[in-house]
Amino acid sequence: MAFLRSKVGKPVDLRRRIIESRPGVRKLGDESKTKRELALGLVRLRARKGLSQALLAERAGWHKSYVSRLEAAGDFYPDTDTIRRYVEACGGGVSVVFTDPNSAGVHVIDAVTLTPAAAHPFQEFRDHDVVIAEPATAKKS
Repeated sequence: MAFLRSKVGKPVDLRRRIIESRPGVRKLGDESKTKRELALGLVRLRARKGLSQALLAERAGWHKSYVSRLEAAGDFYPDTDTIRRYVEACGGGVSVVFTDPNSAGVHVIDAVTLTPAAAHPFQEFRDHDVVIAEPATAKKS
C-alpha cells in the first residue's frame, strides 16, 4: 500500500483517500471487481493444473497473448464459450448455478452444465438446499 506522511506526521493511505475523494474511481473499482475475481479464478485454475499460458493457449487454439488478456481482467468480459474453452483446456468443466442465499447456505434454483463431458453436473442440485461447511482448521501441536 502507498502511504504518505501528513503535515502532522501521520500516515495517509493514498488509495483510500483517492477513492473517497473521487466517486468515479470507486464506481470503476466496483465495476471491475467481478472481472478481477473471474480473471483470478482462471489464473488459479491454470496454476493448479501446472499449465503455462502458452500450453493453455495451444490446447484452446488461441494465441498466448489472448490468454494473457483473459487473465488480466482488462477491458472485456469473456463470453461463456470462451470461459468454457479455457476451463476445458485446463481439463475442467463449467457449470452455471443460480442460487438464492438462505440462513443455512444456499438454495439451488437451477443449474446448467456448459461442458458436455462434465463429471459432476450441478443439475443434480436443482431445487435443493446446499450447506457449505466452513473449512476445518489445522490444529496446532
